[in-house]
Amino acid sequence: MDQRRTVEQADIPIAFVNGFHDPFVKLSYFSGLNIQLLFEGKAHVMEGAGHAPFWEKPESFNSMLDRFLNTVAAHEANIDLKNHHFLSNRSVF
Repeated sequence: MDQRRTVEQADIPIAFVNGFHDPFVKLSYFSGLNIQLLFEGKAHVMEGAGHAPFWEKPESFNSMLDRFLNTVAAHEANIDLKNHHFLSNRSVF
């Protein structure tokens, strides 16, 4: 599976969260990706965290996760409202 192609072609919101001191995932990897629905248009880097920012910096991670989930929920609500508006204007025979 080509991970790069998978995330670049995704039609769902994506959030990348990486620890600044992650020994496995290099921060430069994210700069070469072209992701249409990337949360806030960037990879999120947590200072003072390694490979598990959710464990090492839970307050910062949870704050970012809340923002992401709220953004996704608002986006989905907007889509639902547009679809409802579209459907409510259709004639039914």
